[in-house]
Amino acid sequence: MTPRTLNPLCARIGKDKVAHVVHDFYSKLLADPQLAIYFKHIQDLPAHEAHITEYWWTAMGGRPDAHRPFDMVGRHKNMQLDPALFARWLDLFDAAMVAHLEPELASQWSQMTHAIGGNLQRILGVAEQPPEAR
Repeated sequence: MTPRTLNPLCARIGKDKVAHVVHDFYSKLLADPQLAIYFKHIQDLPAHEAHITEYWWTAMGGRPDAHRPFDMVGRHKNMQLDPALFARWLDLFDAAMVAHLEPELASQWSQMTHAIGGNLQRILGVAEQPPEAR
């Protein structure tokens, strides 16, 4: 029997590329007329990007460099994002991934991003309701 080997997404992308995607994503956010208002208050953008890079690195199966709490719900609950803004947010993240990654890796990370984004929207109560629930 051949031993199973793990090949987590973090190992296939690499932490440097994760950081490049996160940096590009924040550049896109800060230039976006609909979303910039939610992020222009960040005083130490490099530290914030490092924190988000660490989040994605661990979400993909990487070992964290240091223990950092991630409170996604708490950080986003007062932002009053609606489904259209979440969709725009995800579109910008997808664009950053496509710009820096091979298509298969971008697709796999995008699936994670959309699943996590969907869960966040449901927890925050901003997910669009299906027509039968309205």
